[in-house]
Parts: sequence; C-alpha cells; structure tokens
Amino acid sequence: MINFNKILETNQILLRPLKQGDYDILKKISGDTGLWTYFTNDLSDQDELKKWIETGVKETKIKKRLVFLIVDKQTNSIAGSTSIGNISERDKRVEIGWTWLGREFQGKGINDAVKYLLLKYCFDELNCERVEFKTDILNKPARNALKRIGAVEEGVLRSHTLMTHKRRRDTIYYSILRHEWKEIQMKNNFLGKWDLIPDKSEYERGIPPLKATYEFIKGKNNGFDVFINWMDEEGKEFEVEYQTVPDGQRKKYENPQVADEVMSEFESEFILNSYTFKDGEVIAFASRIIESEGKMKVIQRFFTAGGKHFDNIQYYQKAVL
Repeated sequence: MINFNKILETNQILLRPLKQGDYDILKKISGDTGLWTYFTNDLSDQDELKKWIETGVKETKIKKRLVFLIVDKQTNSIAGSTSIGNISERDKRVEIGWTWLGREFQGKGINDAVKYLLLKYCFDELNCERVEFKTDILNKPARNALKRIGAVEEGVLRSHTLMTHKRRRDTIYYSILRHEWKEIQMKNNFLGKWDLIPDKSEYERGIPPLKATYEFIKGKNNGFDVFINWMDEEGKEFEVEYQTVPDGQRKKYENPQVADEVMSEFESEFILNSYTFKDGEVIAFASRIIESEGKMKVIQRFFTAGGKHFDNIQYYQKAVL
C-alpha cells in the first residue's frame, strides 16, 4: 500500500509530496510557454498553475495520485514535479508520469534519476507487477527517455487526450514488468558509482583506505563488472577488477571446500573471487552487497588456508556525478 506522505531521496534528488504553499517556487520555473507543448495544462498561466497545484494536493490527500515535488539537491532548488497515479492495488499496477522539469534542470540526468528512484520504490517496496508510462506520440524526447531506461513500447491509443491549444494527441504506452526490473537495473548501470564513507567502515584486519570508489557496469551472464579504485594511507592509488556472480552461479575455485563455504555464507546476490595476499595467507574472499536508502554496505569475508575467516565491513554512499 502506498504511503501518501512518502519522501524518496538519493544523493542527487529528493521527492516530497506537493503542498499548496509551493505555488511561489513553482511559478519561478514554469513561466516558459515552450515547456507545455506536450503537457495537458499550460502552467505558464498562473491561474492554470494554481488549479494544477490544487488538483495535485487534493488527489494526494484522497489517495488517488501521489504528486511529488522534485528537489535538485546539488543546487537545493525545486526542479519540477512527477507523480505515481492510476493506482490499482488489486492488479499490483501503477503509472509513473505527469513529469515536468524547469528548463534549467533539463539535460542534467534528473529525469532518469527520478524514474529510477520511482521504479525502485514501486518494484522493491510496493511489490508492483507492472509499472506503466504514457506520453504524446509526437514527444520524441520523452519516448527516447523511456526507451533509455528500458521501458517496452506497447501500443497507441488514437485521439486519446486533449492537450493545450485544443490539440488531441495520440497516446503511446510503455511499461516495465517485475521480471524485467532486475535486468533493467543492470543494463542501465543502476548501481553506478559509490564512494566510501570512512567513518562508518569497520576493519577487522588491515589498514582502511583513505578513499575507495565502487563502479558497476553491465557484465556477462546478467552480472556486473566491478571496478574498485582505492587510495591507501600514503595516497597511492590502485585498482581492482572482478565480476559479480548472480543467481546462484559461482566461479570455480581450486579449493572447492572454500567455495562451498562461501556459498553457504552468502545466499543473496554476491561477488566471488579468488584472492591472494602477498604472504599467501588468504586464498579466497566473497563480498556481499546490500543496498538500502541510498547507502551500500559491503561485507568482505576473507577465507584463510587454515579454514579461518575475518570480515571487513565498508559503507558507501552514491557518488555525486
């Protein structure tokens, strides 16, 4: 069930419910008449903007549609609005849409960040089976953006919606299904880049790095290629590269007993890789990655030749791009 007081947040953006008092700040970014060619209201008109806000606040209050204000955290500025609507709890289906951004906030990746954040909420918290989108068939930028995040084009409803200037649009529908979500996360580099939070990290063995960055990109067999850039206490940088192993797959170890022990310790998606310190003590390690609310926890478990193990726990936050 949707929480209509929900606030969603990453390092880049914050989404919070629209309020009646948001008129003055929205007026500053909605005055460009060119923004509303593909919108159902011309919000450059102040009376239209007031009505639009009243409708959004009312529909959020009666739990018909959750209307968000988009905050660009890099500039601490209001960037626009988006919504979750056409909610069907029985069918586990919602629509993401009603999205617009002020001109100065376009082309900065905010739209994609908003879509990914809402998709994550819809699939991972609301357990939706389907998330749908619709737009004007003439709105090529919006259509390209939907294709870019992995939405599947479904079909066109002719003469479907009355637009500004009395034009009737043909509406094109897109959707993402639950089983497609995991692949889309990987394909669109959803995990992206993460920066170490040194003060929270715990090291049972070894000296913690001054900084570290994890970067995930699409890899083979529906996994990730992982690149880690470390800087040690002397300021020397070095890189590590390996692959995630999803869906119960694992790489072969020379010592299968150690690999089986790793498998039993990490039951969800994890990274496995053989590893050797210069003294030869460690023969294998596994990392479990847990992402939640804009933070990432990495548990590194090192297995020694003597059958013992030790853990390093690191915390990361989403890198600001």
